[in-house]
Amino acid sequence: MFPHYKFLINFSNTKKNPIFSDFLAHAESLGVTAVNDLHGLKTIESLDVFKEFEDNGELTARIHLWPALNGNLEHVKQLRDTYQSDKLRVSGLKQFIDGVITARTAYLLEPYADQPNTRGETSFPAETINKWVVDADKEGFSIRFHAIGDGAVRLALDAYGEAQKTNGKRDSRHSVEHIEVIHPDDVHCFIELGVTASMQPDHFAMSERGVYTERIGTEREKHVFSINTLQEAGAKLAFGTDFPIDILNPLQQIYRAVTRIDSSGKTVWHPYECITLAEAL
Repeated sequence: MFPHYKFLINFSNTKKNPIFSDFLAHAESLGVTAVNDLHGLKTIESLDVFKEFEDNGELTARIHLWPALNGNLEHVKQLRDTYQSDKLRVSGLKQFIDGVITARTAYLLEPYADQPNTRGETSFPAETINKWVVDADKEGFSIRFHAIGDGAVRLALDAYGEAQKTNGKRDSRHSVEHIEVIHPDDVHCFIELGVTASMQPDHFAMSERGVYTERIGTEREKHVFSINTLQEAGAKLAFGTDFPIDILNPLQQIYRAVTRIDSSGKTVWHPYECITLAEAL
């Protein structure tokens, strides 16, 4: 396995950066030709590395940059103007709405089953998220939200809906990342708004099913990782690896989407949500 933890550190040395060289070689070995950098570009050093490799003709994978959605549009507009080549470009903006189910930081519509005094919380107030989305959408940015709980998914969809209502409909290609729990009433919103459901099927094998059920209860557990439900409804699906949280190999995600084998390595988690190999590809 590629030592992905190293990819996030020691980026300040741009001269023949061995860590990034190793990453590109690893990506090439797996057939990965394009990478979305959703890390928020917290440091300028990573951009310097990407640019140096591009200038030297050594950027063997396309790098799509997704700076943070935080209201500072002038900064990201400058980045978009600067990085707009075939190999290295700003493709949109990324932000977190909530956390994760296992830590009870994912934002739910109803309280956690095993801790009724909380339903998680959002990283920013809904009003702030809506304003950021409307303003960024007006400037032509695509937006990706980390949203795991059903409350976070709805908040993201509501924000995209507000942007469409305010700015008009366009080929915005906004997306919601993860969608681990979704309320059935919100499935149709993906189709109506043209929002991409960006999912990482291997995530349900990275979490123990029993813990998941304890956190959200058996009723909501029916709507966990609803890949086939979204597909049959007509939603635009996209799979990713969520590297470096998970391994970079896309075949792992395809395997999990087709088999729905959970963390036990034996049990199929909701077989009605399986999709075919052709559909996963």
